[in-house]
Amino acid sequence: GVFYLPTPRQFTIDLSQFSATQLKMQWLDPADGTFLQTAERTLAASRSIDLHTPECSQDGDWVLMVSSAG
Repeated sequence: GVFYLPTPRQFTIDLSQFSATQLKMQWLDPADGTFLQTAERTLAASRSIDLHTPECSQDGDWVLMVSSAG
C-alpha cells in the first residue's frame, strides 16, 4: 500500500485489509526521495493502527509505504 499525505495529520489504517501477516512500514520524504530510517516498523497485519506523520519533512508532505515483511 502507498499512502500520500499532503499535510501533517493523524490517521488510521486498517492493517487487517492486507493479505500479508507481517507488514513493514516506511516513511518516504517526497521532497528529496529519502526514507526516514528511524521510523521503520514491522507490525502484525491483524488490527487498525493510529499513526501521525513525522515532523521533519522538508515540505510537510509524506508518503507511507506498507509492504509484506516476509
